[in-house]
Amino acid sequence: MLRLRNIPIRVNGQRVCLDDLWLASGVGTNLSPTCWLQEKTTQQTLLEMNLEMSMSETDLVCSLEGAVYATHELSQMYASWVDAEYGIEVINALLAFDDSSVQPVKEVTDTVEAGHAFIAAVEKERALIS
Repeated sequence: MLRLRNIPIRVNGQRVCLDDLWLASGVGTNLSPTCWLQEKTTQQTLLEMNLEMSMSETDLVCSLEGAVYATHELSQMYASWVDAEYGIEVINALLAFDDSSVQPVKEVTDTVEAGHAFIAAVEKERALIS
């Protein structure tokens, strides 16, 4: 789980909860995600990202569980809008979180070893699901 300043930050796939980032920042309501989304520069950025990345606005920013979620890039932009130093803190936290969620891949050249590795991965996944 991603934590920032002792506050759990919800992550849903490639989206980060901006409301959690706002709580962790400790700033007032004038710097809430809703205020940031209403900024002209934010709207321009969303439009530009829509065009360049061929993503809809709801792919970039959406409401889930009654909170605002955004892509990692937009989450970093929001945090930097709140405060430059806080933005750097969020960037570092997201990078560390991404690194911790990626498992190193061992190259397997033997087909029998590959089969055993596949079975082990399936069993691990089943254990996580149940």
